[in-house]
Parts: sequence; C-alpha cells; structure tokens
Amino acid sequence: MKAILHTLNASLFLHILFQCIKLNTTLPDRVASHFGSNGIGEAFITRGAFLLAYAGIATATYLFMLLLSRNFKHIHANFISMPNGDIWLAPHRREETNHIFEILMLWFSLGLLTLLTALLNLMANANQLSTPRLDTPIMITVIIIYMAFVAGWTFFIYRRFNRPG
Repeated sequence: MKAILHTLNASLFLHILFQCIKLNTTLPDRVASHFGSNGIGEAFITRGAFLLAYAGIATATYLFMLLLSRNFKHIHANFISMPNGDIWLAPHRREETNHIFEILMLWFSLGLLTLLTALLNLMANANQLSTPRLDTPIMITVIIIYMAFVAGWTFFIYRRFNRPG
C-alpha cells in the first residue's frame, strides 16, 4: 500500500510540474491570480511568477508531506494529540501507530496534490478566455469534494484510534 501511495504522490507531483512547464507556452503573459465571487479575474501577475509560485507551492507541499510521513516516528509523543494517545503512542504500540500514520499522511498528501492539480487546471482554463473567468460551479464542487475528503480522513483517524486494539 505504501509503495502505491508513494508512486501516486510522486506521479501527481510530477504531473503538476510538467503542467506548469506546458502552461508556460500556452498561458497569456499576464494571468489572473485572484478571482472575485463572480468568477472574474481581479488581480493579475506575470505568467512566469504565477507558474513559479504554483510549482513552488506544489514542491513544498509534496516535500513537507513526504518528510512528515517518513518522520512521524521521530515526533515525541508529547507533541501528538490523538484519541487514546497514551495507549497508541506507548512504546509497544508505537511501531504500529507510526505505520498507520505514514499511510494516513500519504493519503492526505494525495488529496492535497489532487486539489492543487484541479485548481491549476481551473486557473489555466480561466486564463485562456479573453476576460479571465473562473468556472465557479466547478470550483465550488472541487472545494466540496476536498472538504468531504478531509472530513472522511479525519473521521477515519478518530474511528481507528478511538478504542485501543
């Protein structure tokens, strides 16, 4: 499972970077980076600055989540708040808990990178129009799906660690 999640995360991360490279030739020189509630672009930056910032955010997200998933075992139990933490973070259970959290962090990373991919595509599509306009219904749908993912992820944590064993 870990290997599959690592592969999916790396693939999605690379997809975002390649998408940024491709968009460097297709986006206009100035792109809308902020959209109002009506979906119309309100703030603009250069294409290069936008793509560099986006690639930077994707890189930081990917690396942070990768490091967090791999280094959870080094975080002292006093800094971790979780249901029944005294039981799950006890020395005889810590290895199992570390494994579960590594998988959970990889899933969360996958959700974040999927969100970043969707947002990049929405921004790119919006900036292809003569008057940049974000597809608000799709944007709202993406946000709702991501919020449902985070709620499900959080529910899984509470359910998994609610009772010992």
